[in-house]
Amino acid sequence: MKIINNNMLKNPPVGKFISEDKAINGLETNHLYLLAPVESEISIEAQKAIKILLDQTNKESFINKYDFSVFADKLCLENQPTMKSELESGNFNLILPLLKINRTNELYLIAKAQKEDLMMTIPLMFNTAEQVTRENLVEIIKRYAKEDTEDFLALLKQVFSIKDITKNLSLNSLFTSIPSFGMVTGPLISFMNMGKIYERLSEIVRLYIKGDKNAKMEIHAITKNIDPRILIEIFKRMPPSMVNKYCKYLNPNFLAKSSTLKFEIRDHSESYNKKTAKEKRLKNDGKFVLYLTKNNQEEFIHFGHKESFILYLIYLIDRYEKGTEVDTLKIPKMKKDFCNLFNIVYPGSGIDGASRFDRMVKPYISQGKTQKPKISSYYSEIRKKVYEACDNMNEVPVPFVISDPTSHIYTLQSNIIIDPSLLKEVQKTTNS
Repeated sequence: MKIINNNMLKNPPVGKFISEDKAINGLETNHLYLLAPVESEISIEAQKAIKILLDQTNKESFINKYDFSVFADKLCLENQPTMKSELESGNFNLILPLLKINRTNELYLIAKAQKEDLMMTIPLMFNTAEQVTRENLVEIIKRYAKEDTEDFLALLKQVFSIKDITKNLSLNSLFTSIPSFGMVTGPLISFMNMGKIYERLSEIVRLYIKGDKNAKMEIHAITKNIDPRILIEIFKRMPPSMVNKYCKYLNPNFLAKSSTLKFEIRDHSESYNKKTAKEKRLKNDGKFVLYLTKNNQEEFIHFGHKESFILYLIYLIDRYEKGTEVDTLKIPKMKKDFCNLFNIVYPGSGIDGASRFDRMVKPYISQGKTQKPKISSYYSEIRKKVYEACDNMNEVPVPFVISDPTSHIYTLQSNIIIDPSLLKEVQKTTNS
C-alpha cells in the first residue's frame, strides 16, 4: 500500500490527534495501547500483529522505538477532558502517546481498529509518530541554530564531512524514502545531495536567522525532506543534557545504523605485564582492553571492576559472532564462558573467576550479612562508562549499553573489532 500524505501532521491518515495540558498517568511515549479485555479476540489478534510489526521496525530504519500493551483497566482521565470525551464515545480503542521535545502540551494519536484491520491501522499510527518525531527534531535543531548560529554551522560542517555514512547511501538514487511498512511519505534528501548544497545551506541558515521569508520557505522544504540520518547526526552533536533526555525514546537499532563509532578490543599485553599495583586507575585493565574509536578520536575505557569488563565483553563477542541473529543472553547460565574470558583477559592475576561469577549472579555473605547479586551494579557501571565516552565523542549512547538483562547491545557487527589472538584463545577454550 502506498500512501502519500503531505499534511500528516495536521490530518493524520488514521484516527485523530488529541492535545492535553497534562500527561495521562501510566502511559509511556511511543508505546501503543489497545483498550480491551486481555482475553478478547482483538487483544489476541493484536498480540500476533504487533509481533510482526515490531520485528519490522527493528529491521528497518525507524527513528522511534515502539512498544505495545493491552490496557484492560480504566484510564484515569480527571485532567484530560478531551481524551475522556473521545474515549467515552466508543469510537476509539487505540492510544499512542507521541514524543514531546518542543511542546508544552501532551500529544496523543487515537484510532479505532477491528481485529481484521489491525495490520493496516497500527502501521499508519507508527508512520504518523515517525513524522511527529521528525518535526520535533527539526524544531529543536532550528532553535539551536537561532541560539548559537556559528556553533550550529560548525556542527553542520562536521556532519557533511562524515565519509563513512555517505558511502553507505545509494549513489544511484537522488532520493530515498522513509521505510515505513511500504508507505511512501515523500522524497528525502540524502547525504549525497546535501553535500552538494552545503555552501548554499550555510547562506540560507544565516538568512533564516535574520527572518528572511524566502530562506524560511527553503529551510522548511529541506528539513521536510531531509534524510533522517542527517537529523540524528545533527541532534547527537547537540548538548549532552538534551540528547540524553530524549534519545531513550528513539530506536536504538536506527541509532546504531546511523553511527560510525567502533568498539575495538586491543591486545595490551605489554602494558599489562608492566603494570604496577600503585596504578589504581589501571588496576582493572587486562591483557585485552576496550577502546571506542571514531575518525581520529579514541577513548580508552577503564572499568572500575574486572567483572564489568568481562560482562560487556561477552555481549560484544556475541554481537560480533552472530550479528543480527543475537538473542537474549542468559548470563547466570554462562559461568564457563565468564571464567574462560576472565582467565584470558587477566592471566596470572591469582583471582578466582568462578567465585567472582557467583557473587555476580547469586546472593552472597559479606561481613555476616546476605548481599544482593552484583550484576545490576556491573550493568550500571557499563552504562556510566559508555555514556561518558559517548558524550566525549558526540555519540548517542543508547544503542551501546545493556538497558536490562533481557536486552542486548545494538552495535553493528561491522563496528566491532576484536584482536584475533583473543578470538583464537576463546575458540581454544570453547573446544576444550
